[in-house]
Amino acid sequence: MSEETSPSSGSKRKSPPLVRKDQPPSEAPLEKEDGDGFTKILTKDEKRKQRKVNKHRPGFQYNTLEFRYGKKIGIAHVRDLVLYIVAEANKPQWINVEHKTFISHTVLLFVPGLLPVHLGLEQVPMVSSMPFSTTPSSSETSTPASAVAAARVPIIPKLFTYACPTRAPGDDRKLHSVLNTLLMSPMPEALKKKKEQESRDLAELARADNTPPFLYLLSPHQMIDNDYALPSSRGKGNRRDDPWVETPEAKGMPANGRYPILAMDCEMVVSEDGQELARVSVIDYESGENVFDELVKPPKDVIDYRTQWSGITAERLTHATHTLASVQSALLTGPNPLITPHTILLGHSLECDLTALRIRHPLCIDTALIYKHPKGPPYKSALRWLASKWLKRTIQDNEKGHDSEEDARTCVDLLKMKLLHGPDFGNALENMEPIFERLNRCRPDKTQTGKTSAYIDYGNPRGTYGAKATTAIKCSSDDEVVENMLREVEGHDLVFGRFMELASVQGWNDRGVTETYNAADLDPALERFNARLSTLHSALPSNTALIVVTGHSDPLPMLKLTARRQKWERLVKTLGSTDGIAKEDRWLSEDDRELERATGQAREGMAFFCVKS
Repeated sequence: MSEETSPSSGSKRKSPPLVRKDQPPSEAPLEKEDGDGFTKILTKDEKRKQRKVNKHRPGFQYNTLEFRYGKKIGIAHVRDLVLYIVAEANKPQWINVEHKTFISHTVLLFVPGLLPVHLGLEQVPMVSSMPFSTTPSSSETSTPASAVAAARVPIIPKLFTYACPTRAPGDDRKLHSVLNTLLMSPMPEALKKKKEQESRDLAELARADNTPPFLYLLSPHQMIDNDYALPSSRGKGNRRDDPWVETPEAKGMPANGRYPILAMDCEMVVSEDGQELARVSVIDYESGENVFDELVKPPKDVIDYRTQWSGITAERLTHATHTLASVQSALLTGPNPLITPHTILLGHSLECDLTALRIRHPLCIDTALIYKHPKGPPYKSALRWLASKWLKRTIQDNEKGHDSEEDARTCVDLLKMKLLHGPDFGNALENMEPIFERLNRCRPDKTQTGKTSAYIDYGNPRGTYGAKATTAIKCSSDDEVVENMLREVEGHDLVFGRFMELASVQGWNDRGVTETYNAADLDPALERFNARLSTLHSALPSNTALIVVTGHSDPLPMLKLTARRQKWERLVKTLGSTDGIAKEDRWLSEDDRELERATGQAREGMAFFCVKS
């Protein structure tokens, strides 16, 4: 194969010809061996059918003319390619999909943590945009370390002849969410206008009815998707066992016809068993009275008071007399409880407070959900931001930590603004939607149902991007991801999965910033990744498109510099000037340049494309 040098790259690499297939599908033989080792001679009709299959076998072709002027493929381009294959979206210009209609399923695999060096390749220059060979050159395998690295993931060059450099979303100093860009797409203009009209109609109706609070109650499905524990009267979703308590089912309307609203917020500390309840504040919506505000003694010794966030100190907690059980009694299970079957509970990410209290309650309003984030779900706006934006109020700005009473009162005022101005108040115009929702609407034949999708990931899939997927499965390991992807692929048009082990062993998922990791952990992880990808590909149905995206490179240098810059900004804000700040804590113009370089490198990623023959 000839070599080409991209005008945007300073080094010479194997590049694909102007239009090339990645990778050439092998034609199925016209003679087959049976299980006993004998050769079966196909009939003329069988040979004709096999030739037709071979003739229309799908595949990918890079249109490298689109890469020649330094245009780098973004994560949004990969997303749009997936939508083109599955949901009849616009045809991309940078890649051709041969015989697209013969693709039976599409598998999208997100693998953060896989780097060129793990394939025995040199780091791709940031200016490079041209697809490059996945097979290391002789110079790249000249050292023992690079030769060993190339042997760790041999499945990549076996399945994919070329890798496509990608650019993660972000700016000069920040890396944005790859997953959000990959799984959220712009809403079609016609649908956007329809939703705008529906929103106006709903606002007029709400104002005419004086906007009852019932409009903002969470449905059982919303509660499940956002990890609320449902009481038994609402179904079996997200149930928890003792020491959980629950509100009895309401019997008819309240005697006075009024549903009381209580806003609550909790503060937490950390014990050896994890997060523990430390303070509970409850505000009556109508009167504004603080009806319950107590410190709670954790059952185990506290190892982190989280004072910066909780406002709790060791000294304050010595005065605590309540336990979790006594708080539950005062709020719900005692002879004169504050919470009744007709009480509406209000809070911000209220599921966290109810989990801390171990309470299941059916009537909930969540300001994190009724005030929609500009980026759409699964993002949620911070209470501090909502208070500043819509109440012109500064909260959570005290060095002594958060105040649960202040946070509960903020929720009260945010709900009052909604009731006053209607449901659209405080909501940015939604321009994005999950790709799974778009697939649901895709009906090439009006008699058909929408395209089906499976979202297979760590965490709570229904509470994140998988809320609109046909199937959403929670996993706790990469092996489970592979197992579930293979189980679901036959029954779905699109299957998404994410591997997390490579990122984890390199420290990318840790909250602390470190630039070191144990190479002894990485090498076996690469071998396991190789085995998983091999297992996944070999078991895929014929004519399944497999797209692997790494998303970005090592973010740790960028995160370390960002932490330094934020520390500098806090010191300047606290001191009011740069005087008295230690030399090692100062932020200089060369640090800005280094942060931009580290961010640019972190945004580099790779994508691989093939069709299972």
